[in-house]
Amino acid sequence: MELTKEIAIKVKETVECGLSSGIGNRIPGEMCVEAAVCYAYDLPHGDNPPCVGSAVRSFKIKLNDSNWSSNKARGKGMLKISISQLNSNVIDQREFSRRIIIKIVNHIISSLAAKYAPELEEKLKIVTEISEIVTLCRELQQKVAAYAAAAYAKSFKKDEILTKTADLCLEVLIEMKSPGCKYLYLLEK
Repeated sequence: MELTKEIAIKVKETVECGLSSGIGNRIPGEMCVEAAVCYAYDLPHGDNPPCVGSAVRSFKIKLNDSNWSSNKARGKGMLKISISQLNSNVIDQREFSRRIIIKIVNHIISSLAAKYAPELEEKLKIVTEISEIVTLCRELQQKVAAYAAAAYAKSFKKDEILTKTADLCLEVLIEMKSPGCKYLYLLEK
């Protein structure tokens, strides 16, 4: 699938209308991020555009279907990655998964540790190996009671956490030179 400036603009304009949780309807403002890509390419309504890598798609569907405060907030938070994911099928999907896990642990999970297990915070900020991540997260899980996790989640605005997650995904897509990144300039005002 050829990626053009016109496709990127159509994705941008569609996502700016807002995004639904779940596939939604083929109407701008009423569809998910992957359906917006299908819409831009004039493909049948769906959530599996062939130009989006499988790991990227899976991650973004989970992020899209998270508990955003509104469809507009979801669209605003996911706008940059909706463009940068275009033609991400050419990047290494396993490497994408590895990098996004590390970034989430280094930036988001480490902040949980800062509050509830400070002795783990620095380790989580710098960990780069998946096996170490598993060990540290298990240790964190043991230290963080269910009530503490709930208190942590309520202490931040959910859109801020989800947008931060989208920004980390954007960083990985830029690092891996996902072809859609060349159209991020369309978002500059």
